[in-house]
Amino acid sequence: MMRESGAAASGIGVSGGGDRMAAASAKAGMYRLCCCAFVWCAIFMLMMGACPSAWSAEDTLRVGKSSPGSFSFVPLDVGIKAGIFQKLGINVQIVGFSGGTKMHQALAADSIDVAFGSGPQMILTAKGAPMIAVAEMAGAPLSFAVIVPYDSPVRTLDDLKGKKIGVSGNPSLSSFMAEEIALTRGWGDKGIVPVAIGGENAGVVAALRAHLVDAVTFDLRVGLQLERAKQARVLAPCSDYITHFITHAIFAQDNLIAHKPDLLRRFLKGWFETISFMQGHKALSVEVASKVTGAPADLEALEYDHLVPKFFSPNGRFVPEDLTAVGQSLVMLQAVAKAPDMSKLYRQDFLPQ
Repeated sequence: MMRESGAAASGIGVSGGGDRMAAASAKAGMYRLCCCAFVWCAIFMLMMGACPSAWSAEDTLRVGKSSPGSFSFVPLDVGIKAGIFQKLGINVQIVGFSGGTKMHQALAADSIDVAFGSGPQMILTAKGAPMIAVAEMAGAPLSFAVIVPYDSPVRTLDDLKGKKIGVSGNPSLSSFMAEEIALTRGWGDKGIVPVAIGGENAGVVAALRAHLVDAVTFDLRVGLQLERAKQARVLAPCSDYITHFITHAIFAQDNLIAHKPDLLRRFLKGWFETISFMQGHKALSVEVASKVTGAPADLEALEYDHLVPKFFSPNGRFVPEDLTAVGQSLVMLQAVAKAPDMSKLYRQDFLPQ
């Protein structure tokens, strides 16, 4: 009995040790499981960072073009095609407008987040528009030209004195280009008659063909295309008489700046990465440009050669001389009585460092 009892006691002792070992083993298993879960969570988070498509729908960005068919804004389409914005977690939605006026109305109404406009439109911030320029996109107006109907008697810029010149809106880049023709020739601020015809290609072509205007200041590529079709002639590129300017600027809506500043930073990073990308990818850039503008690829190849190497800013920094020229242009356009303090009309803190 004592032996049985000893054996029984011994059995009880063995059983208690087994329970403790089992419990320890279970704890170790749980620890390994938690570690695995942590590792997989970390991997998932890394994948989220590497795969922007997994980011939230809040990263959709509505971007307005004041002239949808212009080569100046084609880098946006190239960046989308090349996956540059997607890599940064941005779903870019392009919204086209017939001129800067309608685009900035949409920006003020918070219908778009970012706008691609002209330097003179920076004054809208001083007038209370809920936006500000956040990057200098392009300097001197290499992309603009003075274009006349094909059968026009106008042969030189001097022949345009007192003539009607079609512009996209006022204030706008094209209206400044038109006014500058008169001012550089000493005709005074009434030397030409600006006529608003919008920024759509179809409207500009119609105005030229119907002789509603004597000339337009518009996209150089459109002029070359119309010249091939014998519908218009390029009289002169606007860069012949304007050397410093902000041809295009990128504007951001106040709500975007206040609530999603990181999204704006990523977008600007993507834009300038695209500008760099285009330098070494002519074929893709021309292919995309041809689809956007509707122009033949060989014509877009010429425009690429003319613009891509030296037109677009590589970093978005505002050039002092360009800012001064824009301030002076606003006085010329009678948008203000005196040149504004341009330092209050732009920000550079969202640009890539």
